[in-house]
Amino acid sequence: MNQQERDTIEKVLACIRKDDLIQLVTELVNIPSAGGREGQVGEHILKWLKLQGLETVRQVVAENRINAVGILRGSGGGPSLIFNGHTDTVYSGSEEDAPVLGVEVLKPESQPHLFTKGNRLYGEGVYNDKGNVSAFLIAGAALKRSGIKLRGDVILTAVVGEIERAPIGSYQGPLYEGGGHGTRYLLGHGITSDYAIVAESSQGEKGQFSYTWALPGAVYLKVSTFGEAKYTPRIDHGHPHAIERMAPVIESLRKWAMEYEQTRRYEFAGGVIIPKVNIGAIEGGLPYKPNYSPAVCSVYLDVRIPPGVEPQQIKTELEQKLRAQGFDVAVSMYRSNKGYEADVQRIQPLVQAVTEAREYLLGSPPDRIHPHWTNTWNDLNAFLEVGIPTIKCGASPGLQVKGDERMSMDPEDLLTAARLYAIAALKICGVS
Repeated sequence: MNQQERDTIEKVLACIRKDDLIQLVTELVNIPSAGGREGQVGEHILKWLKLQGLETVRQVVAENRINAVGILRGSGGGPSLIFNGHTDTVYSGSEEDAPVLGVEVLKPESQPHLFTKGNRLYGEGVYNDKGNVSAFLIAGAALKRSGIKLRGDVILTAVVGEIERAPIGSYQGPLYEGGGHGTRYLLGHGITSDYAIVAESSQGEKGQFSYTWALPGAVYLKVSTFGEAKYTPRIDHGHPHAIERMAPVIESLRKWAMEYEQTRRYEFAGGVIIPKVNIGAIEGGLPYKPNYSPAVCSVYLDVRIPPGVEPQQIKTELEQKLRAQGFDVAVSMYRSNKGYEADVQRIQPLVQAVTEAREYLLGSPPDRIHPHWTNTWNDLNAFLEVGIPTIKCGASPGLQVKGDERMSMDPEDLLTAARLYAIAALKICGVS
């Protein structure tokens, strides 16, 4: 790297201020935006982008669901680069989260309100993904403020519907659309680029800011057993009871999940994916009417699938296994998102840019990404399925943190993320 390049980088980095970053993170976290209700935070980001002098695009994905896009136009002749992150949060901070969080539902860490404890930032969404979104927004604003003209466009996309969910049964409509819903809308409605960086946690095995270009997909399966509806005083023990029939099925699913992790393990040049299986919900009967045994009992599975595996393949495999064991079950699929691995040659400019940025900022190249950050699903897959060379790279809570710290962020890491994104944009888009 020559002195002119260093001078250009330092000019941009001088425009990235920690106070501005913390202020933006605070504003975004303090606006509740559980999945399906991201409208207010999207509007806030659009106003912020306009104040920075950036071109804006407002995409109405559905009622109260806004993709906020900011564009820093280049002079032409250079590659364009999207930074992508999501504004929806896993939890709402209300009693509706109780079936998952239990007594933890009203803890401060689960609320959409940012606070500091032990020099770390807490609040629902700060880790996933408003911290990294704030980092690339600040980077984009710094590029604009520096006065340095890029050749290619920098496109900042804060999208809805990344958090995984899927319509099923009575849970229907836009509120339940997730798993890349906002990014797919983005890419199908005029916002595209030559390259993309998904700003999500990507901890290396030894330190921050590694990257991945492969992630698993996800299949949601409903497995049902059947029985006979019967009034309690009329029950003879041993009668067809859907819930009792589900018990051995659950044990079989548990064993299958452990085998599945080993047989579907996926190695690639950048790391390893260990696809997991989870029984996330069970349904049968009426809590207010337990005087009847239900005729149907269902469990709902999340099955992660490696790149190259077809969703239908997994459904068929599980269905055949359960029936071979003598279980009378019905298996249906209600989410089917494939996993992807990018072409290594096509992502080389991104890999080089992030590597050089990390070396410049932290003195060493990224190390191999930890499986904790390759086992998950995120919008990397939405970009790869339309052929855009993409990597995932962002600040993470860290691998050594425990308890509530796992959902917090170090502001210094977010500041480094903003700087890394700015340098990556300079290298990818080129200086005019």
